[in-house]
Amino acid sequence: MQWSQLKKRIFERFAQSVKERIDIGSTCYRKMHDQLGRGWISIDKKEILDMSTYTFEVEQYQMYRQNNNDWDQAAKQLHNQNLFSQYDLHNSLYNYLNLSIEQIMVSDNPIIRAMGMLDARLGHKRLQKLDVTGEHILVKRLFHLRCEAEGISIPDQTETEKLTSRIDNPIFKPRKEPDRVREAIEIAKLTKSNLTHNIRSLINKCYQREISETELDTEIAKVIYSGFETTPDPDRMLCFMLYVESNSKLIRTVKHAKGVINLARDSENWLRPFDTWSPESYNLDLQFSSLARHLWTRYDVPLFMDHAWLEGNPDHQAWFKLLGSGKNIRTAPNLPFPLTKKMAHFFLLAPPYYSVEAALRWGQVNALGGDIRLADALLDTRLVRDFDHNEFCLSVIRFLVRNPMLDPARINPIIDYIWNQKFENRVVFRERGVAEEVGPPQPNFSMHGRTVESLLRAVEEWHRQLGRESKSGDLQWRKSGFEEFKLIEGSKESQNMKVWRIRELLSSKELVAEGRQMKHCVASYAQSCHKGFASIWTMDMESELGVEKLLTIEVINKDKLIRQVRGRMNRLPTVKEKDIIGRWALQAGLEVARYM
Repeated sequence: MQWSQLKKRIFERFAQSVKERIDIGSTCYRKMHDQLGRGWISIDKKEILDMSTYTFEVEQYQMYRQNNNDWDQAAKQLHNQNLFSQYDLHNSLYNYLNLSIEQIMVSDNPIIRAMGMLDARLGHKRLQKLDVTGEHILVKRLFHLRCEAEGISIPDQTETEKLTSRIDNPIFKPRKEPDRVREAIEIAKLTKSNLTHNIRSLINKCYQREISETELDTEIAKVIYSGFETTPDPDRMLCFMLYVESNSKLIRTVKHAKGVINLARDSENWLRPFDTWSPESYNLDLQFSSLARHLWTRYDVPLFMDHAWLEGNPDHQAWFKLLGSGKNIRTAPNLPFPLTKKMAHFFLLAPPYYSVEAALRWGQVNALGGDIRLADALLDTRLVRDFDHNEFCLSVIRFLVRNPMLDPARINPIIDYIWNQKFENRVVFRERGVAEEVGPPQPNFSMHGRTVESLLRAVEEWHRQLGRESKSGDLQWRKSGFEEFKLIEGSKESQNMKVWRIRELLSSKELVAEGRQMKHCVASYAQSCHKGFASIWTMDMESELGVEKLLTIEVINKDKLIRQVRGRMNRLPTVKEKDIIGRWALQAGLEVARYM
């Protein structure tokens, strides 16, 4: 149900006397599939409760650590402190619509009980008899609003009068700018550190070499220490970092601290003095963009090029400077393939959440007649990681452009199949314990004359082949070291318990079984898992109906990155499943790919 429809149905339940005075809102700050947002409740156009995803996730992470890694207990304690997330708001409103007024009044959810105070089914007599002493402050606030709107005298409840002496008085903590939750958690971890709670002190200690490498107890500390170890001009680095720290929080997250240090390389060629820069936003990404352009550009540079500094790629940094000087990307050094004028034009129009590599493919796709739907579908394929065989890649892109009705979920399996057939060597066991590497199955594979139907049949046959017992026997491998995950929702009393689990698959037999059950080609990852390059995880959910297998998850071990998530028949994850994955990522110390 869309937010507008949900809100309409909620307001249909409210008493007429409060409809003009109360408002409930919700919004998202989008970065592709990564969504941060907030909800709010306002009275007479003044917010009384902010439900920020950002604030809640950061506070919950800290509370989670204090409660022996219990997410539910952490959430309850935050609710008691008037901290809610946007998800709490949406979930509560959905549940509210399905409850009778009797069930609403005894609900253990304070948002649902608060909505009940405005419900037209709650009559005058019952309102006059209600004693909200000891209730959650939100319930008290909306109880007083309803009584005031309908001219009902409020019983003598000293505590309630004290807490709600001004209806428009906010009951939430000051809202913070919705930067990425991960960055905020890094700040939260940093402030708890005994050694590095003071960034300025840490910067000075690293500069003066008063701290040893063994004393570095956070990632931020290691980044700053490394910055001074590798810079040719420590004095300039010191002044730069102290100035940035005084004017922003960029050096309090690992990602942005690395970017700031990279910006200082070759600092003698900066176009402007660093001490004339000042941020115009509280958003860390926008602050960093502003700083990079202040130091290195005279002309517009697309936002996705910030990854050149954040990820530390010297070639991409050279491209950033070249674009900032007003030159054409076609003249950039070390391009992985030549760009036509049209490709160069579209390259500059790639979305901010794209990597620099993905923007190159974006340029090709759009120049060849494709659209954002196709470009986004290529984000989690090897085409944005492997730039060899450019002419063949162009033939694949042209094929996909000519078939716009092809389900985007089928594109990744198709490209996996094509690369396996044309480029990947095979290991064949001639006898027990004796293996030989042979060439790819179809080294002359071409897109010429192929149809979608024939290609999909070939992919399905390949999947079936992968699902059969491998001639090489059963491969096994060690655990990746990332934590497995378990989350229990609901309660026995409510008879709505659900158990979410994410566990690692540790053998080729398990991958084969996963692929058979989920109808995809995860069995092809056996060699990557065996070599430690990747790890494959499975998510299931157990309820009174039994165990339901939901998702297969690919993690790039070295990068600590959740790169791909697929359900049965390569479907994409639902919003709820993404939420579970996000919780696991926080617990296990993983990043989630921007295009997830």
